Amino acid sequence: GMGNHRSSCVLVGAGLAPRRVVDAYLEVLENAGLRAVALDVESAALARSIVGAREDPVLVVDIGGRATVISVVEREMVHTTVTLPIAGDVFTDHIARALRLSPEEAEIRKRQEGLEAREPLLREALVQAQAPILQEIQRTAQYHETHTGRTVRELYLAGGSAQLLGIVTYWTERLGLTVQIGDPWATRGIRFSAEVPE
Repeated sequence: GMGNHRSSCVLVGAGLAPRRVVDAYLEVLENAGLRAVALDVESAALARSIVGAREDPVLVVDIGGRATVISVVEREMVHTTVTLPIAGDVFTDHIARALRLSPEEAEIRKRQEGLEAREPLLREALVQAQAPILQEIQRTAQYHETHTGRTVRELYLAGGSAQLLGIVTYWTERLGLTVQIGDPWATRGIRFSAEVPE
């Protein structure tokens, strides 16, 4: 129930949008004093290009600055896409607050140390910031499994924040999946269908 808070919440839906477009939308909404609550975005081309023509379902998690897009790709089709307004900027913000740093200092520490940081507060800040993403990944994988009977066993990371030090190791431990950095150029032989899969 949105109640009286209608003016502070915006629902955004977009057909085929790369993450930079999503980020731009979020910025416009924030500047207008609005909070984007839900985004429905297909980063289908990216997801398919990373996974290629595989039969088994695979997760593609694209972590940008402002948004994280979680997709399940199977047989070159994107089946489920969830967009969370939690990404690199939120990671930085968590570090800044935990360690009482400026956003600039927090950004540097995030890039230099990441989840491999010796500083427990920094590590913990990143763990907390990523918790909702990991939760949503598990929910998405479970949903796919329940509806298709096919298990997701692999996850590809994409986007700027995929470069976070220690993220592959940490996510592998937490999710029990094979986690790797996706290379969209590795599967050049893939065909792109023009339609957005349902």
